Amino acid sequence: MKNFLFSLLLLLTIASLNAQDKREGHYWDKNGVKRTGELKPVFGTIMYGTRIKFYQNNEKEGKWGKDVMESFVWGIDSFALIHHFQVASVGSYSSDFAKVLEVGEIVLYKHFRKVRQSAGMPGQMNIPIAYTEYTYVVKAKGEDKYYGIFSKNQFKKYFLPLILKDMELTEKVLEMKKREWLDHIPQFVREFNAKY
Repeated sequence: MKNFLFSLLLLLTIASLNAQDKREGHYWDKNGVKRTGELKPVFGTIMYGTRIKFYQNNEKEGKWGKDVMESFVWGIDSFALIHHFQVASVGSYSSDFAKVLEVGEIVLYKHFRKVRQSAGMPGQMNIPIAYTEYTYVVKAKGEDKYYGIFSKNQFKKYFLPLILKDMELTEKVLEMKKREWLDHIPQFVREFNAKY
């Protein structure tokens, strides 16, 4: 009984952390038409991608994804459709929505995806767990290529070349511990964009 209550509490906590709320917003469809209402994003797995539930007058009108929309605004957060990027060593997207964090010489996005796993003790029932994970995605202004920065190797291969012309920032980054690099990407992009 004790294990069951612990498992139930864990499941409810995770569910509440993953719950998204409805917010005022709008989206642009493929024809450039703006539709305003309440939106609730549903961050999907690699197979399904992000969709939104769209409401007008507290009535759900539908659930749409990249086949219908070009971009959307959820509260104060803007999401754009980005293309051909990787989020893990074995996971990539042909296209999906990502939150726009910074715009400048380096454009920074935060891509969210649902991850599903099972948890439990050996010999007991496994509890399915789903949580939202994110990956920073960068793109140089004017370029078409997006790079998911999900590891130290990706950081060295794709992010460092973007900031090389700022030697002061590059030296600051290289003096840090490598394990801290990924957490500081937004700060690095802000610092770089402020100068260029």
